[in-house]
Amino acid sequence: MKTTGVVRDLKFYEDGIGQTQSDGFSRLDMHDPWFMQSVEVTRGASSSLYDNAALGGMIHFKTRRGGDINGVETFLSGGSFGYQKYGLAIGREYGDVDVALFASQVSEDGYIRHSDYNTQTVNLNFRFKLGDKDNFYVKAVTNALNANVPTRLTLGQFNADSRQAGGTGPGNDPLRLAQRRLDRRTVIGGLYERHIDANTVFLLEADYDVRDINQTFTQINDAFYPNFKGYADLRHDGRLGDMPLKSYVGFFANNMEQESQTFENLGNSRGSRGALVQNSRGTIRNIGGRLREELEVIPKWILAAGVGFQQSQISVQTINYTAGALASTPGADRTLYNWAPEVSLSWKPTENHRHWVRASTGYSVPGFANLTTGLDGLAGTNFSIKPQKNYNFEIGTDSKLHSTFGVQLVGFWVLVKDEIITQVNSTTAGSFAINADSSQYRGIEASYDWRPAPGWRFSGAYTHIDAQYINFADQFRINGSGPITQILRDGKQVPNVARDVLNFKEEYDHPSGWGGWLETTYWNSYFLNNNNTVGAPAYWLLNANLHKTVEFRPNAWFRFAKFYLQLDNIADKRYVGSGGVIADSTPDANKTLFFAGYGRAIYGGVTLGLF
Repeated sequence: MKTTGVVRDLKFYEDGIGQTQSDGFSRLDMHDPWFMQSVEVTRGASSSLYDNAALGGMIHFKTRRGGDINGVETFLSGGSFGYQKYGLAIGREYGDVDVALFASQVSEDGYIRHSDYNTQTVNLNFRFKLGDKDNFYVKAVTNALNANVPTRLTLGQFNADSRQAGGTGPGNDPLRLAQRRLDRRTVIGGLYERHIDANTVFLLEADYDVRDINQTFTQINDAFYPNFKGYADLRHDGRLGDMPLKSYVGFFANNMEQESQTFENLGNSRGSRGALVQNSRGTIRNIGGRLREELEVIPKWILAAGVGFQQSQISVQTINYTAGALASTPGADRTLYNWAPEVSLSWKPTENHRHWVRASTGYSVPGFANLTTGLDGLAGTNFSIKPQKNYNFEIGTDSKLHSTFGVQLVGFWVLVKDEIITQVNSTTAGSFAINADSSQYRGIEASYDWRPAPGWRFSGAYTHIDAQYINFADQFRINGSGPITQILRDGKQVPNVARDVLNFKEEYDHPSGWGGWLETTYWNSYFLNNNNTVGAPAYWLLNANLHKTVEFRPNAWFRFAKFYLQLDNIADKRYVGSGGVIADSTPDANKTLFFAGYGRAIYGGVTLGLF
């Protein structure tokens, strides 16, 4: 991802409730893996169905239902670098009512100095039926994060001591600035499903989604983002003549507001606020619709076509201050229109084989952070930033060649218009956004799943991507606050995109409850600046896991116990765990590029099923 601190260009849902805000930004802090039962993934540009921010596709997390928990579960885990996690799940199904409550607390000292954190998540799910036709679902999830934040390392710092807190000067010294994130996110939503008849379903979803942040870096930002979202969908299974036809129409509207204050950081190692630098107030309103038809033109051949439309109204007003005195009051009011057509043809000759070709589009409007940050990475304005759009072409096959062996192979070519590239200014440690007029991503994805005998599973995946700028005039400020510099980057590799990623996993589970797996992952080297002169080295990782499930007699106080022991980075390799796109406003030796990944670490834990 080419955005720091958040996830962009992917649309997220949890149990049907949208988790991506109206400006296209999402946070993975909300989704605790221990709560989850399954994950659904749609790859490639998908804004025809999922509107804003679905340039890379959609990810839908699904939590365990109360009937799956059927009592009380507790979780306790600990391990290297002060890691501790505690979890609680309570769930039950009573006739037509299903209730599940999850809560977790996670804390760690951190592998990197000045990276300790603690976070709490509570997730409540309430489902009930009224007769055979009406289903209701209510969800409330909240996450609070308190974390110290180091500064990304230069290549020299990484090679000398990959665990240091980083920083090359007073403007990005994490200890002097007391860099910290104190964030809270809460989503409360409801979903109503009505089966109008045997072939027609109406769905209505609405939620209130609020992000409240206090982030201390070179400047200190306090911001509040309340967001209301609503969706209405109608699905119908019918026929066109003798051909089966699935029809879908949907409408959506959402409104997000922003109130933000930015202060100087006094740099007294306590994160004290100095003079006010900027006030900003903004609104993003999106409204649109979606239409899709899937027609089985001949048996086992399905032609699908759809289109999505969104009108976005973005309004931002800022008040900028210099040395505490009023300096300027710039503002912007923009109306943006985005269309997202999609068409595909798939052939499913048998239940074990599916082949397809697909052309689709995605789009994403600029976020508040893009609009209210200057090219030095500090509070300012960047109202010229444009929405981005991509055009995705793919051909693929998903085939089970044998009862024990399946493969998937996909070739893709993605053209991106006005791609929003977020770069970090190494002097100020602030990030800013610019548009790359056109870029392209070409490659393949291949995977296999082999289950030769009961309990055994061998799986693997390989991705190759060639990412290149076609037409791009890079912009940044020399030394953080100097004049704007423009340099053509045509033909350069898009940074922070690994050319090759390879994964293998071998698993075995015995009927007695014992099991384990061994996993290895390879990442090729990749650039982290637009000039393609410095980046992250290639690496291999090896992880292993051993687990045991013990079932107790029915109706006992203890229903089951699940134990695990896991060893990560067995070879204790030094590698890059997180990279950011770095502006070429400083020499390569001073570019703050990445955080180190964890060294060798061991973790263990137990889940108890009670009552």
